[in-house]
Amino acid sequence: MSEPARGKEEAGPVTETRWPCPVCLGVKMEKTTVGESGGDGSGALTLDHCTRCGGMWFELGEVQRLSFERPESLWSRIPARDEPHRAQCHSCRAFVDRDAPKCGACGAKTRLNCPVCDQKMLQVRRDAL
Repeated sequence: MSEPARGKEEAGPVTETRWPCPVCLGVKMEKTTVGESGGDGSGALTLDHCTRCGGMWFELGEVQRLSFERPESLWSRIPARDEPHRAQCHSCRAFVDRDAPKCGACGAKTRLNCPVCDQKMLQVRRDAL
């Protein structure tokens, strides 16, 4: 005997994955909603950001969508950091500047892995919006 099909209303709330921060060891990024749902189908934008280092993770198309928001809309929800974050080296756990090309303690190259597929990411630095 087969079970009856469930409707979406019976499935329960949808939970979004909290991705690990590529910079901070053992920290999961938070979700923050920017903008409002509009009648044009654009909807609010949910961004992933780390409260420890201040980094943001953008999924495909999110940077383009964010360009239509006022900067205050973002910075009122995600505070910008005034000072650089000192992260831990992923090899020896010594503290290093977030943007350092290698660890001063062990010499390991800074490597940031994608929180989704765990592959090495290309690092690109951009000024604040």
